[in-house]
Amino acid sequence: HWHLWTSVLRPVIRIDDPDASVPLARLAMQDGARELAVGLVDGFDRRFPGHVAMPTMYFLGGRLLSEHWHKHEQAATMIRSVIAHFSDHAVADEARAYLVALDARIDTTKP
Repeated sequence: HWHLWTSVLRPVIRIDDPDASVPLARLAMQDGARELAVGLVDGFDRRFPGHVAMPTMYFLGGRLLSEHWHKHEQAATMIRSVIAHFSDHAVADEARAYLVALDARIDTTKP
C-alpha cells in the first residue's frame, strides 16, 4: 500500500511496503520524476531500519545528490560508504561502476 499526498513544494510519499520502494524509486528516476524518487528514498532507513534494500536506497540517494543537485563530491562520499559497508550486497557492483563515472566527472570539473 502506498499513499501520495501533494504539497506545494513536492510530493510527500509514504510507502507501507518497503519492497516496493526500490523499484518505484528506480522507475521515478528513469522517468525523470526525481522529486518523486526523493520522496521514496528520503527517510527509508528510518521507516524500515535494517531492511535488505537499505544499501540500494543509499546508493539511489547518492545518485540523486549527483544527478539532481549536482553535489558530486557529496554523492561520491555516500556511494563510497555504500561500497565499504555493503560490499557483498547486490547493489555494490552497480555502485562501483557508477563511482568510476562519478569520479571522472569530478576530475573534469576541478580547476
